[in-house]
Amino acid sequence: SVLDKTESLLEAGEVQLALHVIDILALAPDDDDDVKAAKKLKSKLLYLRSKDVPSIVSTNLFLSLADALDEE
Repeated sequence: SVLDKTESLLEAGEVQLALHVIDILALAPDDDDDVKAAKKLKSKLLYLRSKDVPSIVSTNLFLSLADALDEE
């Protein structure tokens, strides 16, 4: 599944690629359990990615997106 593939990429340290993969599900218009789980995982990935970028602008972008997902 998309969630499983994203988790395996995360475990391999491929956070940016995992973000691309999770978007397949996290951007779905439905709000079923899989989409909710994808949004939660995407938020986690965004927080992790924010720690790896050198730019404060990029850091703030990732954190803002994660916060927005957490508020849904």
